[in-house]
Amino acid sequence: MDVKTRKSRIIALVLSLLIALAFMPAIASADGEISTGLDFSSKGGSPTKAVETQVGAEKAGYIAAVATGGDPAYNKVTCVSADESIATVVDQNKTDSQGYWKFDIVGHKAGSTTITVTANDNPANTAEVVVNVAAPATDIYLDFNSPLSLNTAVGAQKGGLIAVYAAGGTEEFGKVECESQDPTIATVTPTGKQMQGQWWKFDVTGLKTGTTDVVVKSVEDPEVQEIVTVTVVEDLITVKYGDLVEGFDINEFSALPTVEVPAWGGRNHYFSFLTYPEEGKVSEGPTVETLLTAAGVDVDALSDDQIIKFIPSDNPKYTAVFTVKQILRTPRYFFPNSASLTEGKIATAAQLEGAVETPTVICKMDNTDSRLVFGQVAPNERSVAVSAKCMSTGGTIEILDETATKLTNDVTASIASGSNVKAGAEIKLNSPTMLVNEIYYTTNGNTPSVWKSALYNYCTKGDYATAKITAPKKLGPFTVKVMQYIYGSNPSAVKTFKYTVPATKGSTYAVNSQKYKVTKVATAKAKGTVTLTKSKNAKSVTVPKTVKLADGRTYNVTAVAAKAFTPTKVRTVYIGANVTTLKPYALKGSKATKVFVKTKKLKKTTVKKSLSGSKVNYVIVRVGTKAANKTYVTKYKKIFTKANAGRKVTVKR
Repeated sequence: MDVKTRKSRIIALVLSLLIALAFMPAIASADGEISTGLDFSSKGGSPTKAVETQVGAEKAGYIAAVATGGDPAYNKVTCVSADESIATVVDQNKTDSQGYWKFDIVGHKAGSTTITVTANDNPANTAEVVVNVAAPATDIYLDFNSPLSLNTAVGAQKGGLIAVYAAGGTEEFGKVECESQDPTIATVTPTGKQMQGQWWKFDVTGLKTGTTDVVVKSVEDPEVQEIVTVTVVEDLITVKYGDLVEGFDINEFSALPTVEVPAWGGRNHYFSFLTYPEEGKVSEGPTVETLLTAAGVDVDALSDDQIIKFIPSDNPKYTAVFTVKQILRTPRYFFPNSASLTEGKIATAAQLEGAVETPTVICKMDNTDSRLVFGQVAPNERSVAVSAKCMSTGGTIEILDETATKLTNDVTASIASGSNVKAGAEIKLNSPTMLVNEIYYTTNGNTPSVWKSALYNYCTKGDYATAKITAPKKLGPFTVKVMQYIYGSNPSAVKTFKYTVPATKGSTYAVNSQKYKVTKVATAKAKGTVTLTKSKNAKSVTVPKTVKLADGRTYNVTAVAAKAFTPTKVRTVYIGANVTTLKPYALKGSKATKVFVKTKKLKKTTVKKSLSGSKVNYVIVRVGTKAANKTYVTKYKKIFTKANAGRKVTVKR
């Protein structure tokens, strides 16, 4: 054999070996069985369920499958994408908890492609899965904390009228740009500040009357934009009352007498201080009374419960509504030391110290957002939430001829009024208007008011929270009195929930130097029962018909305990009309010689051994009339015997 022939044979042998190796799984399984089908997990793609994913998404969609019908040792599959520019397949090279081989799908561009799934042990065993790749959705959108249509006035500025940010961008708070389409009517200037750490603020300055659009764009994606329509009016503020309509332009408004008051502060519905003025920080502007008088309104002629509205220029839905009494005639204060007040509680003397009475003003347009600034009746009053801003940038004060209505008290309690409650038990209040109306309450019997009461629903935004009302530890009756309050309405009537912390069964209480053990707890509708356990130290002792314990409720005295009359002075005992039982040895150790019986309820079984160990000589019946006494003498002679009661006595009337 020549060298050439030998070389050819070697090459042929190597090729045969390579082919054999390539088909080894099929050949190996052919000795047994090769797969004939594919099983897909219900969680992944399959011939009947397309894979849905997005550009750039990994592990958002996947395929999970095994080859079936063959040797279980050779159930792995291979996945190949028909168009890898749309999506590719990543073999995780592991199975899920149900034994399916997992493949991740990575989307590269929008479109559809087909993934061919092939059993490794049988190239003829295949299936196709459709993959749909969606274009990446833009996450950026403009989130406004101001309306898309707003008013301002000629000369008004620093109103911060537009508040917006681009949400969903790569920055935590996406910046925006604002551009006026007609800067001769109004210009827009960024303040460089954010409202509540989120919305970027822009001042709108009115230059002449008219309307212009402001284009608001995301800096990151300028295609994301909105239009804000700005209308510029002549007057900074207008007063309306019936046929009276009087406006104040910038010059007229600036000429009004002004006062300085502490910058707006107080509680809001989150029960936090939005602004707590530093020393010397003030707002300046004309008082509401000054404005109304200058407009021609006879303020003194207004009734207490007339409605007065403060309608801001930037967003009328934030109109603040009051009664005349609430905003003009109720003394209001700035409380510089009340920052530590928590949970709507009544302010302490230290927190009230230094209170400064403050008039209600419309502060100037370049001062504290030109808002309505008014003090608090008490530190827990939620005033900030209604301090309408942008009042001197085209705002309106409107007085209505209609009068305020009285709130309906719709508060309910978790424990029904009239109930017994355990000491320390929590009583929860509820109301369908809980998130709107303030609920002031007392537990000391006083009439609730804004000034000297705790605020129950002190936090109605964010992490909603209420005060905790608990029953006192001291026995006796107590009340929870509630009143509802909101600006623009007259306070509701007071609703009273009555409760009692009762005596507890088995406990002993002292009344008039005698001790009683509770055997049945009294309720609002039924008396309880007690047993006399120790009498007072007096010559004559009476077991009363009833006693009133510290819980304020009445108890029938139905029994006398053993050795109840051992105090040294006792000589005569009167048994009350409700006593049914004299316990064994009830008078043991007593020096009493006479027992007057006023009860008709004693029986042979309830006086057994009651006189054992005593010095009683006489049982005298005094149950009522002579006839009744005579009848019960006959009856009691049969039960107060030595054999039954434990001592020989004389029973008489």
